Amino acid sequence: MPDVAKIRCQDTLLIYVARTQSGDGYMARAQASMAARLHARLMVTVVAVVLLAMVMTLLLTRIQAVMDKARVAELQASGVHFRSALLFVREWWFVQGQPTAPKVLTEFAGQTLALSEQGWPVDAGEQDQFQWNPVMDSAERCARLWTALMIDGQDCQSRSAQLSQQGRESLWGCASDIRYQARVQQGRCQFDHPSGVGLIEYDATNGRVNWIIR
Repeated sequence: MPDVAKIRCQDTLLIYVARTQSGDGYMARAQASMAARLHARLMVTVVAVVLLAMVMTLLLTRIQAVMDKARVAELQASGVHFRSALLFVREWWFVQGQPTAPKVLTEFAGQTLALSEQGWPVDAGEQDQFQWNPVMDSAERCARLWTALMIDGQDCQSRSAQLSQQGRESLWGCASDIRYQARVQQGRCQFDHPSGVGLIEYDATNGRVNWIIR
């Protein structure tokens, strides 16, 4: 009996050890499977985030390109508007017989302009403050010309209403609310678009208007 009891005890121990080893293996495999699934999910998430970032970058690039084109179109439209106003003034100068002396135009949509001997606007505003040199020397003169020729924003609305009450029509419609920054470069007026997309340049010595896209 002692030998039989001993054999049974040994068998029970062997079975316990075997079951314990089997359980440890199962836990290890379960942990490895869980780690693999977590790793796969993490990889999927990373790939999704990278793809989303690429799509957003592409969309932002296209949106920026569209906005830049719109700003360029605004700049070109303002340049055409400004040049048309200059040509209208020059036409008035021709009708006056092309006077060789500097001339004052007082009926340009309620504005007062100073014209050079060649018939191009060189200043605007108050006559006692006019400067007649066609070579521009200050951003203030350029700003006065821009305001008088473009007639934009609330000032335009006010002038248009005033002219309408007088039974007259404004020569020019209201421009957009975009505010250009006036400056002088080599004796020429330059008007920078606020976005930095480009500028409009006016040479009062010959009436030439250019717009430069950056």
